[in-house]
Amino acid sequence: MNIITDILPDSIEYKGKNYPVKTDFKVWLKFHKILKDKNKSPAEKSTLSILCCFDGERCKKLPDTSTEALEALLSFFSGGYRTEKGERSAKSEKVFDFTEDSGYIYSAFFQEYGIDLSKSSMHWYRFLALLNGLSESTQLRKIIAWRSVNLSEIKDPKRRDFYRRMKNIYKLSSDGKSALTEGKIASELGKAF
Repeated sequence: MNIITDILPDSIEYKGKNYPVKTDFKVWLKFHKILKDKNKSPAEKSTLSILCCFDGERCKKLPDTSTEALEALLSFFSGGYRTEKGERSAKSEKVFDFTEDSGYIYSAFFQEYGIDLSKSSMHWYRFLALLNGLSESTQLRKIIAWRSVNLSEIKDPKRRDFYRRMKNIYKLSSDGKSALTEGKIASELGKAF
């Protein structure tokens, strides 16, 4: 898909059928928050995700199972770029989180594009494209770079100490492991039904 020339999708094609979804970025940030919520059961997450994302006015039928519904939603959430299950290691260090980094996202969009996200509506794919296009001058990109540094590769003790401090200051509150993978979420929600 070409975000410049193609019409952005307002439905998910899954197993040959189209399922209308809400496209605003705020819906998909809420979807991410639902999936991350450790206080909700897989059944609650599945139900809330379906209610949150599928367009109830246009969607006459949902995928056959909640696992299939979630797989379809995850496909849209990824910006249409499906990853192979297991492509990203479950032990990879997490360097970004939509919820925990929301203030940095807000300020980066305002700094870079003059967009006040609290007052804006925008297609999820457009939001992702702009997020990916943020320059290195934004605090968000600096923080992600600091979180990404492999300290064992830094030879200079002063630089290593600097990066260690930055990683500590800007660490994510989660356990530091990426838990939001398509395979893991679909598997967990599948167990609930």
